[in-house]
Amino acid sequence: MGAGADWAAVPHEISFAEYPNTQLEPVDRQVLLWGVEQGLMKPDGKRREYEVARKAEDPLSITFQDYDWADEVLHAQFGRKWLLPEFESMEELQQRYEEVRARYQAIIERDQALPRAAWWDEFYRKVPRGQEQEALA
Repeated sequence: MGAGADWAAVPHEISFAEYPNTQLEPVDRQVLLWGVEQGLMKPDGKRREYEVARKAEDPLSITFQDYDWADEVLHAQFGRKWLLPEFESMEELQQRYEEVRARYQAIIERDQALPRAAWWDEFYRKVPRGQEQEALA
């Protein structure tokens, strides 16, 4: 997948990872991770990524998706085991996630407003066409 693409040309913003680790209390770090993982477990999330990799018949992408799925399942288990006892209810946990996510989303929005934020379309045009694009159709 993406064979021949210059991955080093992709801008790498670190504030997305830096923020939880430097600005959030440990429980809120886990709340953010838990909430994001809940969203990724929807049918149009990680399952869709795995299906696209399978349709593309790209063994490396399939392997990446296998490991990524296992990582998501592990995070979901952490949330159930360690977070639920910290909150009075699932609703309270969800509310806390919404609050933390809003602060995190503000960082993403500021980053996307920067002039260099429109790199994806140009990069995608440079990726060789093949099975990857057919699988996305």
